[in-house]
Amino acid sequence: MADTFEALPDGQTDYNIEYAVLSTNRTGLESSYDISRLITDFEIYEHLDKPYLTGNLVFSNPYGVVESLDMQGGEKLTLSIKSTHRYADSRSITKVFYVENIRSIGGPDQIESVMLRIVEDIAFISSLKNISRSFSGSPSTIIQKILLGYLNRSLLTNEETYQDKMKVLIPNLHPIEAISMIKNKATNTDGLPFYLFSTFADDNLRFYNLGSMMKKKVMNKRPYVYWQSASQSLNSNFVTVQSFTSGSNDNLLQLIRSGAIGSNYKFYDTLTGTYQEVNFNAGNDVFDNLSRRDYFDDNQRRFVFGPDMTVDDIKVADYEANSLSYISSSSTYKNFGDYKTINQETDEGSYRKRVISNSIRSFMTKTPMTIQVNGRDFIQARAGEDPNYTIGNKIRFLMLDPLTDKLERASFDKKKSGDYIIYAAKHSFKKERYDIQLLCTKLASYIEDPEIWFRIMVITQDGF
Repeated sequence: MADTFEALPDGQTDYNIEYAVLSTNRTGLESSYDISRLITDFEIYEHLDKPYLTGNLVFSNPYGVVESLDMQGGEKLTLSIKSTHRYADSRSITKVFYVENIRSIGGPDQIESVMLRIVEDIAFISSLKNISRSFSGSPSTIIQKILLGYLNRSLLTNEETYQDKMKVLIPNLHPIEAISMIKNKATNTDGLPFYLFSTFADDNLRFYNLGSMMKKKVMNKRPYVYWQSASQSLNSNFVTVQSFTSGSNDNLLQLIRSGAIGSNYKFYDTLTGTYQEVNFNAGNDVFDNLSRRDYFDDNQRRFVFGPDMTVDDIKVADYEANSLSYISSSSTYKNFGDYKTINQETDEGSYRKRVISNSIRSFMTKTPMTIQVNGRDFIQARAGEDPNYTIGNKIRFLMLDPLTDKLERASFDKKKSGDYIIYAAKHSFKKERYDIQLLCTKLASYIEDPEIWFRIMVITQDGF
């Protein structure tokens, strides 16, 4: 049983830290302390591109916890929190982290504060293990084998990959490096990429393709809004955004130079000396294709790339701005089960899907926007529900056009408003409140004002 240190009442309203146990077996015996009442604030980070969480935690150290545990990095932190809002049967969230590094900070009355940089246990444990062997199967099957065999984690997936029968030799990689390498080669039948990510909500890793995320219904029944009078006038039907930033956006030149717009690709078979050629055009291969396959809502089809843009009367996407060559196959397993290698595809159409996937990954970070809202709704899932309310979900955000002068005649900023995928999340837990920053991305903007204004008054307040 861990020791508990008493401190001043925490005054938390949005969440309750049930326990936060630092433990180590460095001396051969288990030593542990519950620092839950010493914590002043902590942050947890989620990201679609990372199969593990990271974070920072600050606690006061009047009882000499660092000295008592002889903290040197690598200590285990078992953290359990629960929402204090909405549902009486809300489930607790329990996560295990390891301390990556330690920083001491002087404070008033000579009471030291300690900042811990933490990583999810899966990242720490993965760094201790090395894989040098082959696996066969579909990408999702191979990832699941590695997770269960080396990291004792389960995989959630919602659709099989287009790539099926492959054999992969893992060349002395950590498990997380291995599954990330395989994930990067996976697409669905339309060429949309898969993402492999961990969430704060539970211990499962999720292996979802972007298409399934785009076709989801928006998670928030009350749209997130950012305008001055929303909090006073319409707070029952909207959720007010505390702040937003758009950062550095719309770097078309970078996309051109990376080969994401228009390029020629050659994939060489070193055994036969032949190659498959893909002449890639982002307008046709990405956005027209996504539109035909109904990945966009009817009113959200103004793409983040203008396919009709021209230079010298030639469409930008028609230029072969890059000529890129890759070794894709040596027919290694041609007479041994006819497995494909990790870089091998069957035909030109299959290689095109891989190029499409890489292009879409680049476009997904072209126009990011970060919004901050109160976080209490994001940790209150009940038993039996999918507890993940953050990354990989779709939300609706509305912003008034800056030229709007009266709320009754509101017009929306059609570029910033829209349905976004949550790409990353930063949970900020402080003594007095819990806020969350959501990094949101989208591939298209509104064509016209959303048909939401006249029905907003009848939106129910079920859900959040």
